[in-house]
Amino acid sequence: LIKKCIKNIIIGFTVSKNLKKKYKDNFNKNFHVIYSLPEYENLKSKIIKKKIKIIHHGICSKTRKIENYIAVAKLLGKNYEVNCMLKIVDKVYFKYLKSLSANVKNFKFINPVATKKISKKINNYDIELIILLKESNNHMMSMPNKLFEAIQGKLCVISTPTIDVKNFINKNKCGCVSKEFSPESISTTIKSLNKKQIFS
Repeated sequence: LIKKCIKNIIIGFTVSKNLKKKYKDNFNKNFHVIYSLPEYENLKSKIIKKKIKIIHHGICSKTRKIENYIAVAKLLGKNYEVNCMLKIVDKVYFKYLKSLSANVKNFKFINPVATKKISKKINNYDIELIILLKESNNHMMSMPNKLFEAIQGKLCVISTPTIDVKNFINKNKCGCVSKEFSPESISTTIKSLNKKQIFS
């Protein structure tokens, strides 16, 4: 489909530098990189309390493997609170997740808010957790909205090591990236940070 349609493109836009390179290498087309940024809000970082509060926001879909967030909560233990703010697109899957997390005391679901209100809502948390997958080039080279909503919300971002998100976080010093994609590696990364490092 891309091969069929791309020859008709006059001006092209994509979300990451590596996807831009892919279009150039494979189709000899020059694309512009435009991030999906939220409207600016003058939000302030919140002082971290005794328990470190972690949030993930996104959609409730099997393809996102929300089970990973529950697994991370189990590994982190009582000094951390993991919250998922999900837009429910699969009610059967959400019911399964609620059952899976029923006995995980430091994990909970919270009600979603309108897109324009996300940054302000998550500003009450300490860490945005983004567990991206390595299942395709699109996964590895994505730059999701939630990354920029988290930065707008003044959160420390913890992500799995997908190419473009990793490069962005390291360059802009807005969080940390786990060494691997497993819940164990993610929890180790989170535990390696003290409150001062998270806050700064």
